[in-house]
This record gives sequence, C-alpha cells and structure tokens, in this order.
Amino acid sequence: FAAPLVQAGLAPDGTGHLSLRLPLAAPAMPPLPAALAIAGTKAPLLFDGEALSGEVSLPGIAPWWPHTHGEPALHSLAVTLADRHRLDLGRIGFRRIEVDRGADGRGFALRINGEAVFCRGAAWADPDPTDPRALLAQARDAGLNMIRIPGTLPPPDAGFLHACDALGLLLWLDLPYARLDYPANDAEFRAQAASEARQILAATQGSPSL
Repeated sequence: FAAPLVQAGLAPDGTGHLSLRLPLAAPAMPPLPAALAIAGTKAPLLFDGEALSGEVSLPGIAPWWPHTHGEPALHSLAVTLADRHRLDLGRIGFRRIEVDRGADGRGFALRINGEAVFCRGAAWADPDPTDPRALLAQARDAGLNMIRIPGTLPPPDAGFLHACDALGLLLWLDLPYARLDYPANDAEFRAQAASEARQILAATQGSPSL
C-alpha cells in the first residue's frame, strides 16, 4: 500500500467522523476483505480498483484537546485483512477547529471543540530535526500550546506531527511562499504552488494538532 489519506473530525454533538483511503502502491487484484478498526469499532473498506476506502462514525469518542484545555486523546487506527492480517496506521485524534471572527466580524481567534483557546506559542527554528520531542516537551511544560513552523522551513515530518499530537501542542503551519511576494499572476506558478499545498495537506491532514 501507498501512504494512507486520513481525514478525522468532530461534530458539535461529540461524534467523531473518520474517512480513510489507502491507495495500492501498484496495480493489483482486489485485496482480501478489509476493514478499518478504531476505538473498538470496525467498518468495511471497499476496493475501487485503485484503493481501499471507507468511513466510520464514532458517537461519544474522546476528543483531542490542546494540553491547556484537556487531554490530547489519541486512538489507534488499523486496517485488518480477512481478520488475519493487521496493518497499523498510527494514532488519530478527533477535534473541531473554527475561526471566531468576533461580534464585528473583524477578529481572528481559534475555537477548539467549541471552546475559545488563547494561543501561546513560539516559532520553530529547527535546532534538532532528528529528535524534536524533547524540545517540544519543554515548550509544553513552559505553558505554550502552539508551535509555528514558518514558510521558510521544510514541512514537518511524521515524527514532528506525532510529537505535537501526543503532547497536545497545536501546530500552525505556514505554507511555502508565505513570507515574500511571488508572481501570483503567473498561471504556471499558481498551479505549482497549489499542487505543492495539496501534497503537504494530504500528508499532514490526519494530524489533530495541525
């Protein structure tokens, strides 16, 4: 299989919603009967000739919170094949993020799972890209609840995302081209920038901290 595409969200009534698409790395015959498994629930995965895909709803799922507001709950996600083989896909969190524009419509604040969150953060300067967790843990212990990766740095890898998820740190990710003026009127450049943004989001959208 190729890298999975995961989308997870939390409805206002506390129901978690998860969709999974697991592309085949190469053309193949239909795989064995498959299901996604999370939080004690299984849902079938269907094969469309290119990938396995499916969705599941999870009423009352424990939500993911920034550590300043609650527990950053994570749930193991896996795919089972014919109930004999298991493919672990890591841990997933369920949260809802909204922008609060204020009474006059001109503000900008974040609400996580319906709660207002005052974001206290710092910009990441990439001092130790091989093991970010120790420094991220210090940021959490100092009371920060957000880390920003500027657009001049490479996008975070899976290890960085997983650390932020587990520590309950929100991750503000600048897209590339966020810091300078670029030829926005150039159609070819715009297409390239949009393609890069889609690739970054496809690789990171399963992370509840993002």
